[in-house]
Amino acid sequence: MQNNLGLVGILSIHDRYLQAHKDNGEMHGSNSSRNEEETWFLLELDKGNHIYALQNWDNHQFLSKKPSGCLRADVDAIGGTEQCTLVASEPYGTAGRVAIRWPDGTFMGTNDPGDDDNECHGEVTARSGAAPPKGSDGWPGWWRFVAADTPEPGRNFWNAAGSVLVSVAISELTAALLA
Repeated sequence: MQNNLGLVGILSIHDRYLQAHKDNGEMHGSNSSRNEEETWFLLELDKGNHIYALQNWDNHQFLSKKPSGCLRADVDAIGGTEQCTLVASEPYGTAGRVAIRWPDGTFMGTNDPGDDDNECHGEVTARSGAAPPKGSDGWPGWWRFVAADTPEPGRNFWNAAGSVLVSVAISELTAALLA
């Protein structure tokens, strides 16, 4: 059973928002402000095992791990490649971050803003299976979830679907990940 926890912005270690291009779902991490393409629904799929899915506000598609290691928000239903595990950073000596691990054991990471991956065409990929290092705030696989308000343009999609929009309670999410 999925539970929509609400809206989030997802910031990289570079303090840039995770972004899905509306036309093709290509993943980037270079924008310093959040609007429609940088706003996500956080869906809880299995609270006990910390399994979640992310749906982009703007293109209404789910973030998906591709066999190449590329990520795209281009799938309209949750399957195995759209499910990820959120890993709390506190056991690794870093506060207030999460790692996003895919079922194949790889982690979502980001290059420097503007340093697009040659194959994926954006800064964000999931190719590394290396576990988070202890005490390193600079690991490219750390992300910070921030509560997000509804973007003004494009409100019609979710309101027409009949759902209530709320910001994710970040402190409750963090506590659940540490449980």
